[in-house]
Amino acid sequence: MSCLGDALRDATTTFKSRVAMIEADRHRENVRYTFLEAERLAEGFAAYIQGRGFASGDRCAILMQNQSKWLLAATGALWSGATLVPLDYKLTAGEQLDLLDHCRPRVLVTEASTWERLRAEGRGEIFERTLVIVTEPREGQDLGPAVPWQTADTRGFTYRGRERDETACIVYSSGTGGTPKGCMLSHANYLAQAEVLAKLFPMEEGDKFFSVLPTNHAIDFMCGFLLALMMGGTVVHQRTLRPKYLASTMQRYGITQIALVPTILKNLEKKLRERLDDLPKWQRLIVDGLLDLNEVATRRRPNHALSSKLLKPLHDQFGGKLRFIFAGGAFVDRKMAEFFNRIGIPVVIGYGLTEAGTVLTVNDLEPFRGDTVGKPVDDTEIEIRDANELGVGEVWARGPTVMQGYLGEPELTAEAIQDGWLRTGDLGTIDAAGHLKL
Repeated sequence: MSCLGDALRDATTTFKSRVAMIEADRHRENVRYTFLEAERLAEGFAAYIQGRGFASGDRCAILMQNQSKWLLAATGALWSGATLVPLDYKLTAGEQLDLLDHCRPRVLVTEASTWERLRAEGRGEIFERTLVIVTEPREGQDLGPAVPWQTADTRGFTYRGRERDETACIVYSSGTGGTPKGCMLSHANYLAQAEVLAKLFPMEEGDKFFSVLPTNHAIDFMCGFLLALMMGGTVVHQRTLRPKYLASTMQRYGITQIALVPTILKNLEKKLRERLDDLPKWQRLIVDGLLDLNEVATRRRPNHALSSKLLKPLHDQFGGKLRFIFAGGAFVDRKMAEFFNRIGIPVVIGYGLTEAGTVLTVNDLEPFRGDTVGKPVDDTEIEIRDANELGVGEVWARGPTVMQGYLGEPELTAEAIQDGWLRTGDLGTIDAAGHLKL
């Protein structure tokens, strides 16, 4: 395969009858699509934008909360030869407009409420050449130049692949203050990252990834969109982030993988610790003994089958099938990571930055170490330069996931990438075992 479109197209052919997407809303299920159904909807979206003049290499920006239409729009756009521009829905309207002005997409897919906020800023000139597609508009809502989400007859669809070295996505590393920096990541960048992560954290038939982090976030874009679908998994969306609803959805669907920011993970830990503290003393002694036994039995490597039997009541809080928690976006507390590992649900701690795809390093699970951000993933090199007497210096990285450069910023690109090495700006040290500590 030469591009992300090829990979997603192969998946829809291979896994036709499997469930690709589920959209939950607290106690209800709003959407459930098989791969075949998702394929037809994505092709319909692609046919619609192609019929409106969308050409291979044009940019398609997506500005929405997590939902199935995010993935359908992205898939249809990639099948139309698009360069995707995933945008952060949590930014202010002014910040979002700055990014849209910078990348000037041919198509923007957004929600009705977000479109209202953007229009209220009075910067309509940004959209003079943009087809704005709005999902779920209210009845009678004035969309102005925008059109409601729609699909066209798939007979008008033409699949357009891209070359590996062409730009797949423009991802903004910062939307606040200063000049926006659009990181250009190629199809080769993403395919290399997917290959590495698929080996480390494979998905099996029946696996479900709970997409909680915003899909524009590097971890969720890779694990909760590309990798999950490429491997035949199911992506589960839910818009509320309240811990009780997260837990109930994990229980209802038997979630196997999830990516969380540390603050959400901390809330889940707090709830679990409270339940343990409420146990009668004799029950707590039994649980502590089982925790000790599990820790010894899984010291060398995770064993979900064993842990989920020894500590069934604890695992059942998360649906009983959760194998990994991916944590990113901020510092992960070591004790918190060790708490979940002791239960038998390892926390995968990675280090990466927008300029280098998803992750450059991943912490060891065989045996578990929560005190570092791990070793470099396959084909990636990490160096510490200009180190002081304690071995602390600037982290530089080289590998197949390093970006092509910053959109329209050759000087900034030359500063950031030197002889193939990415200057991260972060300080760190490498221990004797090759683990990176920040």
